Amino acid sequence: MKKARCSPILLVGIGVNFILFTVKLYIGLRTNSLCIYTDAMNNLADTLSAGIGFLGLFIVARRATARFPFGFGRLEFLTELLMALLMTAAGCSFAYNSLERFFAPVPVWFSTKYAGIIAITCLVKLAMGFLFHIYRKRKDTSAVIWTLELDSFMDFAVTLAALISFSLTNYINFAIDSVLGLVISIAIAAAGIRLILSSAGKLLGEAQPQLEEKIRACVQDAGAQTVSLRIHNYGRGVDFAELTLAKAPHMNTADAECIRMNIKRRLAEELLIRTTVEWRENYGEREEKDRQGAEGR
Repeated sequence: MKKARCSPILLVGIGVNFILFTVKLYIGLRTNSLCIYTDAMNNLADTLSAGIGFLGLFIVARRATARFPFGFGRLEFLTELLMALLMTAAGCSFAYNSLERFFAPVPVWFSTKYAGIIAITCLVKLAMGFLFHIYRKRKDTSAVIWTLELDSFMDFAVTLAALISFSLTNYINFAIDSVLGLVISIAIAAAGIRLILSSAGKLLGEAQPQLEEKIRACVQDAGAQTVSLRIHNYGRGVDFAELTLAKAPHMNTADAECIRMNIKRRLAEELLIRTTVEWRENYGEREEKDRQGAEGR
């Protein structure tokens, strides 16, 4: 069973994002660039997101207790939802500021030195995205790490757009700063909404058709027929399945027990699922009687 861990890379994310926030905030205020200021606030939101992720995984990594016998795995989904809500709120706030700046434009003071610094922060965000990606592939498949990876690559595009906008303000006599700021804001909010839908589905217990198909195939390979299947997810790698199988009239107790244990062993080894398996006696005969009775009425 995969266990969530309080990944130290989240501390790196907190530190780097906070440094980027302070640098971009200073440049945004000095140059009066809304795009850079918006990007700075986005990095502040990323800092808070990484902090929430670190706290969430710290709690998730705790052992199960008598009060919470299935552990704290679902808290990871809640953490992902909070990060997505924060991202969406930040995007909406930036959109409002961009619209204000569009209808009441103010001058932006371009600086080659500041443009070079923003270009460096852009590369830092790209490097962070690859760092999160490599870490997730090799050590931790947490949805929190995946969210930060996606956010880092998106932030690279956001910072690149802010750099382009900042550079063009020196040549174009138009409120391009506010227009690109609005585009950036919409992209951030849209990504946040997608993450909200994804994490909310996990919290609400959405169906897992691919996993169900694998379980039914395993039952079929063991020579049994599935009557009912329920899957309960309590976090990443913490799945429980309740199986009810049809017991043929000719099947004796020893054969039934052998099939039951074989199914439980295969599901535990191949799919990392804990399973309870029950037999339903004379399943076909009962279904036929129920059908005939329904037709008679």
